[in-house]
Amino acid sequence: MAPLSDMIPHPYYPRTLSIPSYSGRTWSPLQILGYRVISVSPHYSSKTKSSKVAQASSAPLGTRLIFLWFLACSGIHFITEGYYVAFNQTIASRNSFMAELWKEYALSDSRYITSDQTIYIWGPLCFIACCMIYKNCSKRHLVLFSISFGQLYGDIIYYATTLAEGAPHCNPHPFYFYFYFIFMNLFWIFIPIIVMMDSGKVIMSALNATHAPEKETRKNK
Repeated sequence: MAPLSDMIPHPYYPRTLSIPSYSGRTWSPLQILGYRVISVSPHYSSKTKSSKVAQASSAPLGTRLIFLWFLACSGIHFITEGYYVAFNQTIASRNSFMAELWKEYALSDSRYITSDQTIYIWGPLCFIACCMIYKNCSKRHLVLFSISFGQLYGDIIYYATTLAEGAPHCNPHPFYFYFYFIFMNLFWIFIPIIVMMDSGKVIMSALNATHAPEKETRKNK
C-alpha cells in the first residue's frame, strides 16, 4: 500500500484505498442524472411500445410489468454493465459519461472502480426472458423463476457480506449509504420475490394439474 502522502486524493472508502489512475470527477450528479434521463428516453419509449403490443394481445397487466422489468434489466446489463466489463480496469482514469456514472455510483461501494466483477450472463438471460414473455411461451415461468432466484440470491449475498464486514467500501454519508447502497439495490430483492411468487403459482398449478389424474386413478382403485 502506498503511503497516504503519496496517494492521489479521491472520495472513496476506505480512505487508505489507493487508486493510482484516478483522474477526478468532471460531471456533477445532476448532470449525470440529466444525461441519463435523456439517453434512456428512446429505450423507455421502445418499452412502452412493446408493452402496448403486449396489451393489444390481451396480456395481463402483471405480465406487461414483468416484461418491462426484464427489458430494463437487459438494458442495464448489456449497456451499463457491459461498459464496466469492457473498461473496468481504466474507469478511474476515464471521464466519459459512462465512466462518470460508475465513479458516481462507486461512492456507494468503491469496489465498482477497483474490482473486476463477473456479470456476463444476466444480460442474455434477461433478454431471453423478454422474448419468451413476448411470445407467450408457456415455459417462460421456469426461466423467470430461475433468473429471479439468481438476482435475489446475489443481492442478499452482496448485502450480507458487505454489512458483515462493516461496509468498509461504502461512503458513510446517509445519501450514499442509504440511497445508493441500500435503496437502489432493494429493487433486485423485492421485484424478484414478486416474480418468483407469480411464476411459482403457475408452476405449482401445472404440477398439480399433472398429478390430478394420478390421484383420481388411485381413488377409484
